[in-house]
Amino acid sequence: MPRSWTRSPGCAQSSSTAGLGTADIAKTLCLGADAVIAGCSALREFVHSGAESVADVLWLLMGEFEEVMALMRAPTVVDFERSGVVVRKGARFSP
Repeated sequence: MPRSWTRSPGCAQSSSTAGLGTADIAKTLCLGADAVIAGCSALREFVHSGAESVADVLWLLMGEFEEVMALMRAPTVVDFERSGVVVRKGARFSP
């Protein structure tokens, strides 16, 4: 799952993703990202089935994300925090 983190002085922390699922999007937000770009599924659906089916993919993504939020007991995205992520021992993370 390709992922690139960028942080510039005076800029918001952001994360761009390719092919991440809803749980991965939630983890990225818990780790401090201000935004997550999750357009691969929608773009793939557009190429294969046209614009009308993109809405179906986005509704599915939103529904799955709401399930993840419920499992994390986070009523809003603002309630996400680092405690919602388990980091492997020895893993390195630098915001």
